[in-house]
Amino acid sequence: MMDLKAVEFDFIVNNVKQTKAVYEQLFPLEIIEETHFPVGNNELVFNLFGSRFHLLDANADYGLAAPEADESFPFWFNVQVNNVDEIWSQVLANNGRVLQEPTTREGDTLAMFQDPDGYIWRLQSLTETELTPSVELAFVVPEVEAALESYNAIFELDSAAMSDDHQEASFSLFGTNLRLHEEDEAAGLLALDEDESLPFWFNVVVPDLMAVWEKAIAEDAQVIQAPTKIEQMGITNAMFSDLEGYVWMLHQIHEVVSFDERIEYFENEMGLESED
Repeated sequence: MMDLKAVEFDFIVNNVKQTKAVYEQLFPLEIIEETHFPVGNNELVFNLFGSRFHLLDANADYGLAAPEADESFPFWFNVQVNNVDEIWSQVLANNGRVLQEPTTREGDTLAMFQDPDGYIWRLQSLTETELTPSVELAFVVPEVEAALESYNAIFELDSAAMSDDHQEASFSLFGTNLRLHEEDEAAGLLALDEDESLPFWFNVVVPDLMAVWEKAIAEDAQVIQAPTKIEQMGITNAMFSDLEGYVWMLHQIHEVVSFDERIEYFENEMGLESED
């Protein structure tokens, strides 16, 4: 059994190549994998300040829909950076929608914007205690304490910390930082509606998928895809939505299949042809 653990943020955009061009103007991306198929079939994997992101083209044939214009979601990316103002100039140059102009209080600068695909980014200057640029995903849930207990039961979190009022919690899963906010309508923090779906999911690589799957089912997770082995990719995967409505894709890697081998599979089995 391969003891691989990782988390990445998967989300759908209108055009991966165009989104990449925007993000590269804002942040120092480390490109890991990038396809060059016709629009509608591309993917991009990159690291940003230690967090892994995976973008997919919108494609109706696969049920992949990008956000609607100005659509808002109960999650956002918190990014601590060296210079908020420097990034902000690129936000404006790349048609970012201003949600909060850069504001400095007690030496701490904050700003928030929505990118052209509709995803929200909150920029914060580094503090004396946080000296390295970083990313965390923040999301809203009905009850923070209950959600944190459930996630810990499923994944056995690396660490977790709850605020004194139990309205907020931070936790680490396989080295990736996440933050929970309790629903607060007066503050504009709204959890997912019962029937609401998101163009986003958590992708988690685990060493023993069935063990995690059984824990998720015990926590009343809703089955989206039962564990399925995909021989050509050397993996087993599964998908569930948690009690808060967020979707988690689990992967267990049995055999490492190279990026080139996967591209060859897409070209041969799915009729795709690289434009390179």
